[in-house]
Amino acid sequence: MKDVLKKPKPIGLDIFPPVSNLGDLFDDLYSAVSRREGDFARVAWRVPKPGVVHILVVERGALPKGTAGQLIAEALDLSNTLPTKRLVMEEIINQPTIDAYAAGSAPESTVLGRTALSALNQMELSQSSCSWDVGPYALRMVVDVEESACGGTPGKGSTGRPQI
Repeated sequence: MKDVLKKPKPIGLDIFPPVSNLGDLFDDLYSAVSRREGDFARVAWRVPKPGVVHILVVERGALPKGTAGQLIAEALDLSNTLPTKRLVMEEIINQPTIDAYAAGSAPESTVLGRTALSALNQMELSQSSCSWDVGPYALRMVVDVEESACGGTPGKGSTGRPQI
């Protein structure tokens, strides 16, 4: 008998889309914050090109441990900005993650790596590869998304959700 996966209770986010009248700097910047009083959970991301999402900030605030992936997935799903090609965790400042990189550990073995993979899983997407990259300002993690996970109707993923 198959185990039935229960969908987690929605966090409840307010989504703030890009502000196009502020110039090029903000025309691909999204953010979301929790509606729950006292949570202080937030996520900010950029969509530099269709299907590519750069997570700039993820803070789970008072949400329980292990929910950062859900926070990312819910924000990207609600804003119709699914990472159908690539998910990049930008400007990593988490010391244990930096230490894992320095020690030569696989990105998937870190809490941040598991968070990124959890977010993809909750969006019904799969990774094809995961690697470290030293960006222009700091360390980042690059997760390429498996193409077959994004199949389905043109313009929609296997989940039927619109893709950008």
